[in-house]
Amino acid sequence: MGSELFGYAPGAFTGASVAGTEGKLGAADGGTLFLDELAEMSAGVQAALLRFLEDRSYYRVGDAHPRRADVRVIAATCQDLPTLVRQGSFRADLYYRLKGACVKIPPLREREDVVELARGLIRELCVELGRAAAPRLSKEIAGAVSGYAWPGNVRELRNALHVALVLGGDAPTIETDVLPDEVFARVYPASGRSGGLLDRAEARALEEAIEASGGNMSEAARRLGVARSTLYRMLERHGMR
Repeated sequence: MGSELFGYAPGAFTGASVAGTEGKLGAADGGTLFLDELAEMSAGVQAALLRFLEDRSYYRVGDAHPRRADVRVIAATCQDLPTLVRQGSFRADLYYRLKGACVKIPPLREREDVVELARGLIRELCVELGRAAAPRLSKEIAGAVSGYAWPGNVRELRNALHVALVLGGDAPTIETDVLPDEVFARVYPASGRSGGLLDRAEARALEEAIEASGGNMSEAARRLGVARSTLYRMLERHGMR
């Protein structure tokens, strides 16, 4: 991380570029540097960053000549920095040197606009997938989206919606049959929905292969890349024979 942030001199270590690098501080000179995962910095990098924030000077790894950079620093972390400071794993002086205006982004479980956020993510995903129209959320899906805690926050929600769009095909409405199992089970524990996400994907692939082959089982097996006997076992398992 030190070489990424501060850069390094030519040949500073094994595998280093013969030309060296200026590092992120040098590249951000005159602008803004965003530091993500701040709490993951080692003690050495924390100390070097503190020195830079004090007088705007720094050393590249393996370099004896100081450099300067005029940089505005914005930092982010998903850790509780005050607790880490009390535990001694994050420098108190660096914490207070960085602490200016603080913005807390609440987790999805504390937000009341999760359904609206989901609709916005669906529109973005449809653009990426080349779909002309974004599907609607069924009432059950909207309830699940707002009722689930989303421990993975926006990344988890976006991935779940991406999978739902792929499995749902061109359906105008996203229904619960394409909802990840852990979300459905947490929000509708008594519904008794059968079949997991992979089972539903396999059943859909079977239907598409048989339809594309005009009911020719040998051709359908070839399209799926399985033996014909395996195809029949798959059909039986899904109650399609």
